[in-house]
Amino acid sequence: MTNANITECIAKNYDLWKSVVLNLIHALVGVMPKAVRGITLNFDGETIQLTMFFEDQPRERDIEDMQDVEAELISHHDYQSDLIISVIPSSESLIDKVGNWGWVYLRRED
Repeated sequence: MTNANITECIAKNYDLWKSVVLNLIHALVGVMPKAVRGITLNFDGETIQLTMFFEDQPRERDIEDMQDVEAELISHHDYQSDLIISVIPSSESLIDKVGNWGWVYLRRED
């Protein structure tokens, strides 16, 4: 997905995107695990898909925290949500995994 495509997808639902991103960032404060490499959003008009990429298999506590983050996120909207937790080792690139609403978080990996 190109930056132009992401910008176009965001523009179609800008107010919703802005609200989702702000609520997501607020929900992540104090619970963001160190093992998260990136968080991206995808929206198909009905479902807000939240994909979290971990470098290793997440701990049970991390999964529960991310489920709480999703619950907090959807409590502010009338849309369905889908939380996807994916494990991709840091030896593999995430850049091509971006959703149509872009990255909310992308860890710098030197």
